[in-house]
Amino acid sequence: MKKTLLRSSLREIRQAPGRFLSILGIIFLGVAFFVGISATGPNMKQAAEDYFSRQQLADLTIASTLGLSDTDRQIIEEMPGVTAVETEQIADINAENHRAVIRVFSLSTDRPVNQYEVTSGRLPQKSGEIALDQAAQNSGGFELDESFELPESGENQLKTHTFTIVGFVNSPEYIENFHRGNSTVGNGTVDYFAVIPEEDFKESAYARFLVRFDDLSQMESYSVAYQTKRDQISAEVEKKLAPRAQGRRQELIDEAQPAIDEAKEQIRNG
Repeated sequence: MKKTLLRSSLREIRQAPGRFLSILGIIFLGVAFFVGISATGPNMKQAAEDYFSRQQLADLTIASTLGLSDTDRQIIEEMPGVTAVETEQIADINAENHRAVIRVFSLSTDRPVNQYEVTSGRLPQKSGEIALDQAAQNSGGFELDESFELPESGENQLKTHTFTIVGFVNSPEYIENFHRGNSTVGNGTVDYFAVIPEEDFKESAYARFLVRFDDLSQMESYSVAYQTKRDQISAEVEKKLAPRAQGRRQELIDEAQPAIDEAKEQIRNG
């Protein structure tokens, strides 16, 4: 039976060698495609894991509509398992002179979380220096050592508006090339981000905290275990900060009270 089947198969191949080679090629292509797809997924995940680990991507971002203070930071730092907390100030500016909405981030001297990857130049080190998103260089033709003007926004959150471009960077927060988030200014879409020293911000309150946890750093970012543990930690953080809502409101009232009292006095005095 086996010999008959083999002779029959060989006869079919000799009679139609083109068809045999076509089928063989299709099989090879299918196997190669399957092996490639099977290997690409794990390789991409590992590449992402290596990048996130190298740039110290935050596990959790904490933000508040009333801003965050050093008291809030202390509460987070005292939580078990916290390895690093980075504070950030943020200003979305509708820069009509650049035809773009720019999200400006503050940069601390020692940044332990969401470390920027410098593609050219360097990070800002003193007041008046700025590093732009690599996407800005790709789309806007900016160059190192050029002057970069930012218009005064409605809230005027910055101390200075004239900068020197000292570098171009990528952020682990943005792993795609184009989308940079939404904004309440301009056309509602952030075109690119910029980084300036925190001393160039007027605000003393923080827009957000970037936090890393020891337990989460030991897990794969795309695993179910990581997502479950992160949700658990997120719930614990919300519980810890919940009592701070009223306290933060009172802090803002206390900060504004001297100016209110002075205005009342001026009204009384005519």
